[in-house]
Amino acid sequence: MAKIFNYQKFETHLIKETRTLEIKFKTKEGPTFFDLEFLFELESILAWATTRLEIHTIYIESSASLLSIGINTEILKSYPKTKIEKIQQKLQKINQSLMLLPQTVIINIGEGTKNIASEFALAADIRIGQHNAKVSFDHANLGLIPCSGGIAQLGQMIGHGNARAWILSGQEIEAEPLLRSGFLLKTYENKKDLELLKYRLLKSITNQAPVARVQTKLGITEAFREQVDTLHDFEKKISKAAMISEDWKADDPATNFPLKHMKTAIKLSLIKSDESPSN
Repeated sequence: MAKIFNYQKFETHLIKETRTLEIKFKTKEGPTFFDLEFLFELESILAWATTRLEIHTIYIESSASLLSIGINTEILKSYPKTKIEKIQQKLQKINQSLMLLPQTVIINIGEGTKNIASEFALAADIRIGQHNAKVSFDHANLGLIPCSGGIAQLGQMIGHGNARAWILSGQEIEAEPLLRSGFLLKTYENKKDLELLKYRLLKSITNQAPVARVQTKLGITEAFREQVDTLHDFEKKISKAAMISEDWKADDPATNFPLKHMKTAIKLSLIKSDESPSN
């Protein structure tokens, strides 16, 4: 396994046997946060991988127990509207690029993900996790809404009924329903189990005919891409309208209930949803 590049937020290695680019999130203390610096670095390595057809798989995990808890809630209240929008836009771009990469993308969520990190995991072709993994789309608890695939891609993956319940409840979804819904392919018990599962997955993929593998991924993506792109546009419109109330700045978003802002946000979201492309 050969180390390549130098990044502040993660390490990258090439595994020659399985032709894999491994991306491991660095953590000094605690979990990884999805901030602009992190997303910028991640975008740059994915851009590099776009033309590396000799790489068959991209494997992403964290050195912490959880892949990520998403946005840093301790400093979220200090974020201006423009910074929230930049984070969302950057993650939208990364998620779309993951779907279009020629490599098969595997994400190990470890013990789980939250909010925008859960949306990031949606863009993988294959997800695995620890046997006690938990995933939540708890955006509304933070005064945010899913707009980087949470609406556009989750329903495509696990069905509209499940997606609706997961997002609107904001609760942690445990490993059993994650497996049953198809969100996770497999779970593992310990590090030894993980290494075996990881090796078998990577080996299985590298044994595939390269052209057939790439074309199959592109075919699967194109089969629902038009619908997902439409929903992505809808996510952006709804998110822009929801920014009016600035709920993420409140000490308790649940009690931040400015009625005039809520009426304006709903009105704007309806207007923007009805806008024609020419407008």
